[in-house]
Amino acid sequence: LDDGTLVLGPRAALMRDTAGRLWVGTRNGVIYQDGETWGRFPLKADDTGLEVYALTPDGEGGLWVGTNEGVFYAADYEQGGLPVVQHRARQNGLVNDYVRVVTVDQDRGVWLGTIAGVSRHFGLVWQVERDPALEQQRINALLLDSAGRTWAGTELNGLAVLQEDRWEHLTSQNGLPDDRIVSLYEDSAGRIWVGTLTAVGYWQNGEGWRFFDAATPGLAGVPVYDFEQDARGSL
Repeated sequence: LDDGTLVLGPRAALMRDTAGRLWVGTRNGVIYQDGETWGRFPLKADDTGLEVYALTPDGEGGLWVGTNEGVFYAADYEQGGLPVVQHRARQNGLVNDYVRVVTVDQDRGVWLGTIAGVSRHFGLVWQVERDPALEQQRINALLLDSAGRTWAGTELNGLAVLQEDRWEHLTSQNGLPDDRIVSLYEDSAGRIWVGTLTAVGYWQNGEGWRFFDAATPGLAGVPVYDFEQDARGSL
């Protein structure tokens, strides 16, 4: 950084704010780039050892930060973000302190994927998702699609999809190539792309699943950890 200190460890989260600044979650807190300079965004008095896994704006000027010490919320983060509020694991609240993924729905409800399941936060209310497909599961990916469904990808237990207050569980026993889900993405055509340990594919309404594996030209059979779509629609 500009004060001569070094932020150790690989990056775990990236985000660009409305002003164009790059924010990076590291194994020692959050840093950001403003022009040609780098600065720290402190979450605690000392962020050493604070591993940051997720940086998610809430659409109202606030920022949710998923870490190994719970989740932090900074209101008006682009203007300084103080005070920062920390939420730790508790009964009927945040299910675990290791918050690996955070996403915000259209009603400003917050979904948090941890190493032990999924929690929701809306207003002042916390809720733990008690479905067997999610309980005690490490959550690698969360997606809120344009049809209002919630998708949760787990490390060892496949994919869970919430629709009309009911979770549907998908595994290698009923359609997936394997049970490790590492990424989720919705493209402009409404297809839900899924990256697994051994394949990549998509689900399309009315057509079902289509997967590509190592036998597909151009794919090496390795996990796809992220998706992005360009202005021409290419993925």
